[in-house]
Formats: sequence, structure tokens, C-alpha cells
Amino acid sequence: MSAEFVFPEWMMSTGEPTRPAPADSHRVAHMVNRFIAAKQDALYEAPDAFYRRKGADALANELAVVTRLTDLRDAALRQASDEDRLALAAQLEAQLADATDGIGRHVKKERDQFAQDVTAERHRLIERAAALDPNDDEKLAGLAAANASVAQARAILSGEPAAPAIAAARSAVWKSAIDQRMATGQKESAQSLFERVKGDLGPADSRAQRAREISGTDTRPKPTR
Repeated sequence: MSAEFVFPEWMMSTGEPTRPAPADSHRVAHMVNRFIAAKQDALYEAPDAFYRRKGADALANELAVVTRLTDLRDAALRQASDEDRLALAAQLEAQLADATDGIGRHVKKERDQFAQDVTAERHRLIERAAALDPNDDEKLAGLAAANASVAQARAILSGEPAAPAIAAARSAVWKSAIDQRMATGQKESAQSLFERVKGDLGPADSRAQRAREISGTDTRPKPTR
């Protein structure tokens, strides 16, 4: 005689399917508040807050701060109850999106500043090179051209007119070399260089005054008594 077949209990059930318990709005809000406080600390208030970082430092720490906030979100979701997790995830995702948008804007601003800082440092190094080796006219010409190229790139970054910046950059190299020759007692050499490049010396370098300093004469009108 065969054993009597017994239907599994789940097949016999005719009731409504079990619905998950509703999320507790206050528990969810509490955990969102905790995330917002941690986000504000990471971005604004901590000693190493991301928005305090400038230039290259901001660029280098972009991934770290995004990872930190993502980890905070994931930790909150792990701590949430099953019934709260879905509602919490949606709100935390919105908070994280807001944070990453702000981080992106800060990085763009600091990337532009970083580029300006890099080009300013290149100007300084080029003009320093002219002072360190002021007697190689061929090299000085190359440095003047290089400084002009950097000035053009910097003007594009800042949106300012390129021509005045280029002229000032060329002038700065020749001025640096002339000043150094004068400082080392090479008066005739400084005079010779000045005569060759005076067309490239800008108004900011006071052409007339430079000529007086090099020649050792003062052609300014004497005050009358």
C-alpha cells in the first residue's frame, strides 16, 4: 500500500503574501542626519576637510574624499534594518550625489588654479635661468621665446589678452639678464645687450630709466632753483 501524499504547507496557503514591514521614517531620518553631519565634517569642518584643500592638494585628494563618503553610506546601509534599508538607500544616494557634485566643482576650480600656479612657477624658473646664465645670448633668446610661450598659455587659461602678456614675458627675460650683468660689474656687456633688445623691453621695465642706469648718466632735467 502506497504512502498517502501530503501537500506541502506552502501549497495549501490561500492567504495574502507576507508584506515587508514599513520603514520607520524617524529611524531613516536619524541615519540620514548622521550621514549629513559626517559629510559636512569631511567637506567643510575637519582640519583636513576637502574644501580647505587647494591646487594640487585638492586634485590629489578627490578620490579619497569620494571613497570616504561612499564608505560612510555603505556603513549606514549595513546598520539599517531590513525594513528601513530601501528608503534609507534612496535618501543617502541623493546626499552622496549632492556631495560629489560639489566636489567636482571644487576640483574644477582648483585645477584651473593649479594650472595658473604651474605656469607662474615656470615663469619664475625661466627668468631665474636668465639671471644664472646671463652671458649666453643664444640661450637668452631661447628663454625669451619659452617665457612668451608660457605667457600665451597662461593668458588662454585666464581669458586675458595674450599680446601684452607675451610682450611682458619676453621683456622679463632680457631685463633679468641685463640686471645680472650690471650686478656683476659687466657694464659694457649690459649696455650692449640693452641696445640689441631694447625693442623687446616693455614699458613696465622702464626703457629710459634702464638706459640711464646702464650708461651711468642721468638725462632727466635738473630742477631749477
